[in-house]
Order: sequence, then C-alpha cells, then structure tokens
Amino acid sequence: MQHFEPMPGGEALRGLTLHLDKEVEAAAKMAYDTGQATIAPVTLSAPGHRPVRQIMLLQPAFHHNLPDDTPELRRRALIGWAFLLVAPERIFGQDVEKEAEGASLASVAYGQTGRAPNRFETVFVHDDRHEARFHVTEFADAFKRVWRFAWQSTPWFETAIADRTAALVLYGGFLLTALTTGLIQALTDREKKVREAERRWLLAMEGSQIGVFDVDLAHRKGVTSEFWNQMIGVDSPEAALDPEAEWRARIHPDDRPGFEAAQADLLAGRSALLQHEYRLRAPNGIWHWMRDSAHVVDRDEDGRPLRLLGTMTDVTPLKEAFELAEERERELSSLIENAPVAMSVLGRDSTFLIVNDAFCAFVGHPKEALVGFKARELPNIRDIHDFDASLRAFWTGGDQSFTSELHYVRPDGAEVFGIVTASRLQPGPGQAPKIIFQVVDITERKRLERLKGDFVATVSHELRTPLTSISGSIALILGTMSDQMPDKARHMLDIAQNNAKRLGSLVNDLLDMQKLASGNITLETVQADVGTVMKEAVSETDAYAKRFGVRFELSLPEAPLAAEIDPNRFKQVMANLMSNAAKFSPEGGQIEITLEREAEGKRRYARVSVTDHGRGIPSEFRSRIFRPFSQAASSSTRDREGTGLGLVISKEIVEKMGGTIGFDSEPNVQTTFWFRFPIAAAA
Repeated sequence: MQHFEPMPGGEALRGLTLHLDKEVEAAAKMAYDTGQATIAPVTLSAPGHRPVRQIMLLQPAFHHNLPDDTPELRRRALIGWAFLLVAPERIFGQDVEKEAEGASLASVAYGQTGRAPNRFETVFVHDDRHEARFHVTEFADAFKRVWRFAWQSTPWFETAIADRTAALVLYGGFLLTALTTGLIQALTDREKKVREAERRWLLAMEGSQIGVFDVDLAHRKGVTSEFWNQMIGVDSPEAALDPEAEWRARIHPDDRPGFEAAQADLLAGRSALLQHEYRLRAPNGIWHWMRDSAHVVDRDEDGRPLRLLGTMTDVTPLKEAFELAEERERELSSLIENAPVAMSVLGRDSTFLIVNDAFCAFVGHPKEALVGFKARELPNIRDIHDFDASLRAFWTGGDQSFTSELHYVRPDGAEVFGIVTASRLQPGPGQAPKIIFQVVDITERKRLERLKGDFVATVSHELRTPLTSISGSIALILGTMSDQMPDKARHMLDIAQNNAKRLGSLVNDLLDMQKLASGNITLETVQADVGTVMKEAVSETDAYAKRFGVRFELSLPEAPLAAEIDPNRFKQVMANLMSNAAKFSPEGGQIEITLEREAEGKRRYARVSVTDHGRGIPSEFRSRIFRPFSQAASSSTRDREGTGLGLVISKEIVEKMGGTIGFDSEPNVQTTFWFRFPIAAAA
C-alpha cells in the first residue's frame, strides 16, 4: 500500500498519519490470501492531538476478468484494498481521552475463516488475568465471512456498579450489538452499491462497443475488457496476458511505425494523451480501422511509466463513410471541371472551393485568383446587395435551391449576364455544408432583347407619325367628300381607313409590349367603382361587337365594389377580352360579362369573367396562348383580325395590379377568360 485517499465524507482524515505496523501488513496479506475482508488495529496521529487507536477493516479488490480461486491467482488479479477506519468511541460511546483504567468494557473481535482466529485488543484496556463477570457475544455476516464480536466487563466497571444489577450491563451489551450490527449492515450496503456501480460501468462500456485495457508496464502484464478480447481475437484469458504483445501480433505493418512513435511520445511524457488510428487484423482476417486513446496513469519517482490505461474503438464504418464522401467529392470535382457550363462550389461563408474553366471565363479571373476568395467580394457585381441577400436567405431558409439573375462587369469592362442556380450539396460525415452554383450565360440573349426593344421602339415611333397623318386624311376625305365620289372610291377609302386603324392598333400594342418588357410602364391607380368602369368598357366596345353580330350581357353585383385600379388599363384589358370573344362567337350569339366577389381565407378578390359560346381553344394551343404573337393556326381563325399581343399585354397589366389571369374552355360549348385582383376586406 503506497497511497491512502479518503472518500467523500471522510475529508476530516486529511493530514492524519497512518502508522502501518506488522499487524496491518499481516491483515492485508490475509485478505488477499483468503479473498475475504479482515481487520487490524491502527494508530492515527494528527498535529495537536494524541495518537488514537482505531480499527481498520480491509477488503481486497480483484479484477473482474481474472480468476481468483487460489491464493496465487488472487495475487495476480489483485487491484488493491478498500479500507474503512472505525473509531471505537463512536461505537461504544466512550471518551478516548480518558485514562484506560476508566474504561467500562473491553472488546475483542474475531474473524472466522477456517484458520486460527485473528484476535486483537482495541484501545480499551483488557486484562487477560481478569475473569469478567459480564459477557456479550454477537455474530455478523458481512464481506463474505462471519464476524464474532465479544464484549466483557473490566474490573473498574464491576467495582463501580457493584450495587446494581448485572442485567443493566446485558441491556447495554445488546444495545452495543445493535449499533455494531447497523454499522456492519451499512458497510455491506456500501459494498453492494460499489459492485452495482462497477457492473453498470462495465455494461455501459460494452454497450458502447469500446474495448478497455489496463497494462502493468513494469511486469508487461495487464487486464482487458471482454469486448477488447473480442476485437483482438483472443479468448478470455485464464491468467493475465500481455495486451501489447497480443496487439503487436495483429497490427498492420505499415501502421506500426507511426503508432510506435506516438506511443513513445506518450511514455516519455512528451504528450499527455495518445490518440491514433491504425489497421488491425480481425479474427476473420479482415483489416479493421481502430482508434486508440490512452494515457499513463502512474509513474515512479524517476518519471518512468508504470501503468497504462486506455480504450480501443472500431472506427471502420466511420472510416468507410469518410472514404465514400471523399470519393464522391473527387467525382463531383471531376464532373464540375469538365462541365461546359460555368460551375463552382461555395462554402458556408460563400468562399469558392471549386471553379471550372467555364466559370473562370465568365467572370474573367484565373482559377488561382478565385479559389479561397469570397463570392460576395467579387468586384463589379451589379445589384450585389440583392444577390447577397438571396444567398443569405438561401442558407437560413429551408429551400434546396434558388435562382437569381447576375449582372457582372469583367475586369476588361465587358458586361455579362447570367442565370445563377444554387443547389445544396448534402454534406458527408464531418463535412461542412456547401452549395453548387451553375451559371447560364445569357449575355447574348440580353443583347438581342435590347436590340429587339430598340428596333420595336424605333419602328413604332417612326410609323406612328405617318399613320396618324394617313388616318386623319382619310377620315377628312370621307367626312367631307363621301357623297361626291363614286361608290368604288368610297369603298377603297373605307378599306384604307380600317387598315390604318389596324396598323395603328398594332403600333400601340408594340409600344406597350416594349414598355412592359423594359419596366417603363406605370399604373395610375385610383379608388374606383369596378362596376362603373366595366359599364364604360362595354359601351366603348359595343360597336365592335355589332360588326360580328353579337351582343354583350353585363351582370354586376347589387352592392358597389370598389378597388384600387388604373381605369384606363383596366378598360384596355376588358377591351382585349371582349373583342376576342366577339371575334370568335357565332353570329347572333351572346357574350356574358360578370363581376363577382371571391374569398380565400382572410383575403378578398374581385373576379371579372368574359364568356362566349364559340368554337373554343384547341388543346394544342393552350400552352402558348399567353405568348407574344401567338395565334391558333386554323383555317377557322385566319379570317379573324388580330396581332397576337392582346392577351400578353392583358396578362402583364393584370399581374402589375397584383392579380392573376386565366381561362377555361370546352370546345364548341363555351370559353371563359377571367382575371381577378385583390380588394379591401370591406369592399
């Protein structure tokens, strides 16, 4: 025994000196020879106090994985002793500061082990020559053996109570017996709790699939847990084995030098903890990846290591997962490098991790300058705040991808445009999240759209002035000279006037499209009665309907319905829908125009519907009906005038008012075009 440390609750023992004598040594040897607890007297001394005799109870502790059937096996399996100091004055209620001759009882404790009794006197004086008048003897079963406790009266006690009955002593003896039995029971309960805690600890270690080893470096022997034995491929040993020798026989030769270097640093004290991964041959011959964590728990006075304690964990599944993730990352990098589309991989802080040649060409920077650089710090990104906000929202939100338009100026001054699509990359084990960027270069498309817009604007403005003059001149001639010209000439002027109006309508539509595409169109919204605006639109389009022999039927709600709308643009949408319905309705037909209120949860909407009973919309044309210049390619529609822009313009106007537009069509039965827009809840 080299070191004593009090358990919690015994802090008062700190500073006391244990004078170990031959009796304690003999009791300790008897404990591990017999495998049972034993007792011995011990003297305690503390500064400022006289030496005190107490009882030391010694309980041997053996390793759970090693046999302890014989004294020789018990010596090998011995871990140490748990000891308990018992103060006699706490048991017998006497003051140890009194002189010995004032003691009332002497006590003798025997441990029955099948050998000669282990007998000693306590602090209280006992005279072997005196035959005591009073005796009390009790037996207690604890620590795997039977204890016999005997109390006998001293001459001083017998003289002091000569005038009293002996029964008093007996009752006192029984009381002492009860106290002693309670003490033994408390010690037994503590032993059970210690064993239960050890059992739970071992179960936890086994359940977590961790092997434990404890190596006596001085004698090259050690003890190991059951799971360590399973991983290493050895049976539970009958005697202590050398864990290091068993381990060395199975480690991969390529991994041994690195491990031995780390172990040398640990044993020499250059590192406090060993953590190393290596390959170990399993019992089935397959190499498994292991991770060892160990530290030296005991050294001698010269610093030489005496005891090594550690754990071994099979990390093969984790290693395979890492290798799979690395392989996937290599495949992804190869795919990105060879992709014809500009692609890059960004980290959580928008740092470029991977970029391909196409991406470098798009931004005008070499690969070396981009990797490790943050995307948000690229110079000359137009609308960088919007792009950065979209990126942050993507990281914090739950979406798996997002699309944004990028406007960028290269270092050479060239403007480029791209459609950026960002998607999350599912991280592998231990990896940080990433996103992959794909950039579709739309610079050429933007250039063509700009040219088209400029062309449309130029042509429209160049046509509008002469068309206004032509239309005005024809109207003046027909208004002042129609009665004086031949019928054929008047007929030709009527045709010219109609064609001029159609051309003027086309020019107006083209100008509206150009404004909508460039975002230059604005709505002048006011609070207006929707029903009143619809009446005006029907009245203004009524003449057009009569040309096709159809009539409008307007249905409005009884209560007025007010909304924030642009009346002129609203009537433009109505005119487009009603003129289309008139053109494709049979002669003599009726077109129903309705205004209704709708509700979705707490939101309120106004719905406008225009229904005709014509030939309907072919199924193959429905997906293109809101595209510019789209018209159904049918012989039944070729005689109907139109530019194919009215529905496109109507859709843009409705959406700018915060609404939606759509249609429902059943061929040769009826077709309904509708649009709706939000209104106030009280409207």
